[in-house]
Amino acid sequence: MVSSGIVQGDLSSLKTNFTNYNSEINTLSSSWKGSSYDNLLSKAEEFVSEYQNTISGEMTSFASACDLYSEYISAKSELASLQSAAASDTKKDYSAQIAAVMSKINSLKSQIESCLESAASVQLATSGVASTVIHSGASLGLAAGVYSNTDFVSSTGEKMDYHTYVPNNATEGMPLIVYLHGSGSCYRTEHLKNNEMAPLVKKAYGDDFPFIFVQPCVEDDTWISDSHVQTVSEIVQKVATEYKCDPNKIILTGASLGGMGSWKVINAHPEMFSAFVPVAGGVDHISYDNFTGIPTLAFSTPTESDNWNYGKMKNHVKKINEAGGNAQFVSMDSYDHSSVAKGVYTQDTFNWMISQSKV
Repeated sequence: MVSSGIVQGDLSSLKTNFTNYNSEINTLSSSWKGSSYDNLLSKAEEFVSEYQNTISGEMTSFASACDLYSEYISAKSELASLQSAAASDTKKDYSAQIAAVMSKINSLKSQIESCLESAASVQLATSGVASTVIHSGASLGLAAGVYSNTDFVSSTGEKMDYHTYVPNNATEGMPLIVYLHGSGSCYRTEHLKNNEMAPLVKKAYGDDFPFIFVQPCVEDDTWISDSHVQTVSEIVQKVATEYKCDPNKIILTGASLGGMGSWKVINAHPEMFSAFVPVAGGVDHISYDNFTGIPTLAFSTPTESDNWNYGKMKNHVKKINEAGGNAQFVSMDSYDHSSVAKGVYTQDTFNWMISQSKV
């Protein structure tokens, strides 16, 4: 029988492996699948072999996820081939085949996530050692204190990565904050992971922030296209469901380029959000009636670098209130366009966001 010290040490290691594995499968990048996947699987197999007498039957869920992953890679390859064929042969309709493969991919992702959730609930039972769940936040069925990257494909076939951040103190029914990044993070999924809003949340709360938040990453230089707006809405629905967030406390915010896009997302899906915080980003062609039911806190700077956004956003707030809404405009006089996010995303602003509710 292994000692409790050894069990607990490897339990922590296994938790890390599960977290890393979940992040990696969602990357969906063929460039790593050989060495990184094989190495992780090998480590997991070594762990199972050494401690098979102390691990419950739930460990088989991890092996199931590995098997499903092979199917997942094949399906992704099939999708890429179909999309390539559709692009070169415009006379043939590939939409039904593409939709079928996309449905299979999403189904496999759900199955893999389910297996990993079960695996993450592995309990070790040894003599003299009480059964121990390897993560906190057990009511979520997901590991708390976890960061993950997901490669999402929308119902229209658009790809958009997103980062999800779960606090150490995660519980069911937490608010969800959705952040749209600025132009400096376009195309740069890995850069976004530890930049934009993420470090400001950590500065405000440490690792025990009172919400879950997600940062999608756009692959071109705009958030305002109809397809991007639709994809963001689908990501919001997916994350809110998976992490069992409070449906009455879903907040949208964005800065600069993301601030512009956030207006468009609210304009198209006002029913989804409980609060709206655009930062240094204005936009044209919105219907102010769509904003009247959402508490809005808009920030911009009066500096030359933000001049157009400042006037546009101030006018938006005025028009929303004239339409019967509840909007406030805050002039960030001590900041410029590049620094304003640091002045906005403080604990006070985050607390205001999550205090708003649709009911």
